[in-house]
Amino acid sequence: MRPEMHKNFEYGSDSVIEQERDNVRKAIECKQKPDFYPYWRENRYKRAFSENQHGKCGYCESKVLAAYYGDIEHYAPKSEVHELVSPGCESFGLSNVTDRKTRQISNIGYWWLAYDWSNYLLACNRCNSAWKRNLFPIIESERKVRPDSNIPETPLLLNPFDDDPIPHLNYNDFGQIIGTTEQGRSTIETCGLDRESLRNAREEKARRMYGLLREFLDTNNSLEKQNIIRIIIDMGKENYAHSGMIRSMLYHEFKLTWRNLEEYLEAAE
Repeated sequence: MRPEMHKNFEYGSDSVIEQERDNVRKAIECKQKPDFYPYWRENRYKRAFSENQHGKCGYCESKVLAAYYGDIEHYAPKSEVHELVSPGCESFGLSNVTDRKTRQISNIGYWWLAYDWSNYLLACNRCNSAWKRNLFPIIESERKVRPDSNIPETPLLLNPFDDDPIPHLNYNDFGQIIGTTEQGRSTIETCGLDRESLRNAREEKARRMYGLLREFLDTNNSLEKQNIIRIIIDMGKENYAHSGMIRSMLYHEFKLTWRNLEEYLEAAE
């Protein structure tokens, strides 16, 4: 659930925000490049989203602040919109992105969402700056070159606050991510969620989860089953890195929800 703006801090004077939006609108109407005032870069904004997201990147689920400053990311890009030409890859042993090519399809982005609270999320530098950048894939095949607030679009990029990623993403026992829907595959490609450094970070937890699932299937002892479920529930706590991976594995392997596990324990106790 997205943090409530008014419950976390004063966002600033409504009149100031509206004035900034008006300045951007006027620049667009005059066919000028708008100048965005970066309210979202203030630490109090980051704190609100960091607390709500348990300090995790909204795309890759890594703990952001342990290694990076963290970015307040615009889900729909505010300045430009690009499309992916070549997905590229991560350089072996490095975090550099190579052979990734994009093409600008509009020099104006979703400018009316620049100061919209619903368009923000905390993201790590790698997902945001190295991979996603100004990409925003949509399902409509004939895209309007210039985004327009009056023309509806269906994003292919999963929004961690609005979309449940579990049906769209699965993982194997090596931590490799697999898109099970068009949205899932597009999100992986857009944010580089299949990069080797991420797979490596997920592998230990993924292998342990698959081992637990096999143990659960192999035993008929109800107490052992309960203990395995308790371990899985602990591994999948929302504040842990890659907890969504654990929940996705459970869903795709057993077609079970997190609530199913909790109900199983409640019934057993």
